[in-house]
Amino acid sequence: MKRLLVFGLFFLYSLPLLAGEIKTIHVVSEEWEEATNKDGTGLYWDIFRAIYTPHSIKLTTQIVPYARSVTMVQQKKADVFVAAYKDEVNGVLYSKWHFDVDNVSALFIKGKIKEWKGPETLRGKRVGWIHKYKYDQYLSVKVEKREVKHRVQALSMLQKGRLDFFIDAVVDLEDELKNSKIADQFEMKAVMSLNLYMCFAQTKQGELLRDLFDQGMDKLLKSGELKALYDKWEWGDVPF
Repeated sequence: MKRLLVFGLFFLYSLPLLAGEIKTIHVVSEEWEEATNKDGTGLYWDIFRAIYTPHSIKLTTQIVPYARSVTMVQQKKADVFVAAYKDEVNGVLYSKWHFDVDNVSALFIKGKIKEWKGPETLRGKRVGWIHKYKYDQYLSVKVEKREVKHRVQALSMLQKGRLDFFIDAVVDLEDELKNSKIADQFEMKAVMSLNLYMCFAQTKQGELLRDLFDQGMDKLLKSGELKALYDKWEWGDVPF
């Protein structure tokens, strides 16, 4: 019994002690407007700072293509990437808490579909998404998968008839269409909603940073600070 008590006390007090040894956390991400802005501002960056600043851990951000962000963490060249769906990526440590939800929609040429029947409409069709995204793991139907490097490439492929649908998070589709001269040629329909999780490097530091993230998310949610951050960036409802 004494041995269990000593172990419990060690576990309780060792986390803050080890956390003090970490000076920075290297976070990599694709750039998402008002979430992971290149200048270091945005909702997701603010969530990280709210979690790690109390432990005197400085946030270092780097904007890279999504596929590269995944590889960097798998190869232990960064501490964490933003972000992935549950069990989407191998060779990383997942947070227990999700921190946001992706509402995923399908983009297609106007008039192509007479009646939208949800994911069933995608069955057997040529469906594209960004390289390293793994939407096929979450779709309820089989599709002909086509990975693309950039969203602008996807719009071109849809326009030229080389893709039937392109699926992506609604916010990303809206951002792309906002900057496109051919936006009026497309329409979109909802496909599914997926929780987003932070993914950490499989290292001792990664384990600690993941545990601090989960503890921090629990505190932010209970204190109302997470909602305040969502309100600050006009991000909508907190996804819990």
